Amino acid sequence: MPQARKISDADIQLAKELLRYDAGSGVFAWAVTRGRSAKAGQIAGAVSNTGYLQIKVGQRYFKAHRLAWALHFGPLDGGEIDHINGDRTDNRIENLRLVDRIGNAGNITKANTRSKTGLLGVRVDMRRGKFSAGITRNGRFQHLGMHDSAEQAHEAYLVARSAEDIAAPGRIAARRLQQACRNRVVCSNPTIQGSR
Repeated sequence: MPQARKISDADIQLAKELLRYDAGSGVFAWAVTRGRSAKAGQIAGAVSNTGYLQIKVGQRYFKAHRLAWALHFGPLDGGEIDHINGDRTDNRIENLRLVDRIGNAGNITKANTRSKTGLLGVRVDMRRGKFSAGITRNGRFQHLGMHDSAEQAHEAYLVARSAEDIAAPGRIAARRLQQACRNRVVCSNPTIQGSR
């Protein structure tokens, strides 16, 4: 995937002159009339073939979510902007977050368009006539087994993904605390004491 185009201070300044961004609705509108196709007050941008809203500022196109982030927080030095709800056109500031590549990939909700099965986490093993399930965790691929049907493989993927969701950092700390309580370490939290 190509690196996103960096938004400079000059780009931000020009965007502020040409556009109005409503952080609550995520909508960009033209602040000034720019020819026949861009009139003041009209919604700015168009949805690209990848599903992202993009807006031409000066002579360059920018993805609207990156532009929204830059207008709200300033230039982006690193990382990626993620749509929390997965909707690539929902550019409300509360729906955007700064993440790394792995964090952004963790939000994928549907299989790649080139997928032979159309199911997330499932590959076809033509040689064996079976379906392989797998998940990527912390940048490493983990094989989840071979299955007779794509649906079974997808179910294995979903189970692994839900287990990953449960093992969020705060929950890991809670599990360690529960284990300490089970090991007879003094425990002051009554809900954890009751879980022995």
